Amino acid sequence: IIFGIIVLSKSVGSYGKYAKFGADFYTYINDNADNIADNTRNNNEITKTGFGFVLIIGGLTISLVSLQSILKELSEKNKVEPQNENKPVESVKQEIEEVFCPRCGHMYLGTYPCSYCYGMSDETLEKSKTMEPKKVLLTSKGFVNCPSCGKYQDGTRRACSGCGQPFIIDEENKD
Repeated sequence: IIFGIIVLSKSVGSYGKYAKFGADFYTYINDNADNIADNTRNNNEITKTGFGFVLIIGGLTISLVSLQSILKELSEKNKVEPQNENKPVESVKQEIEEVFCPRCGHMYLGTYPCSYCYGMSDETLEKSKTMEPKKVLLTSKGFVNCPSCGKYQDGTRRACSGCGQPFIIDEENKD
């Protein structure tokens, strides 16, 4: 790119100076020399412009190809391999098994936060243990409204994170 800019900034010469001396041999030679100077300058201009642009385009192409390969290499280094890609379905099922929550004692999927006590304060959790579960409707978007306090929350929960009201999801009667 830099070489192309340098080539484009170079001088290509000047046009011939026309002078009429009369009808003799020297005037004829001078006129031909001026025409040769003009033609040479025009050829130099064409060569300079063409060569300069070829160098600039070549430099840009090399830069872009280099940048693309650097970005590709960086993306491959930072690529996160998907887990369980080559594992059979049986082993994946075994990894996601229900376990007892050490905090509240309810069963939940071991790879996720407990769907019962997650987000509850200790005081709300203690209050929740004394409440009877109530049936709630699952919305079409997968959310529920707590029947006690009205808090709108994720439908995977089994108790309200706000008041602790345990609930049973009624998936048959979605609204």
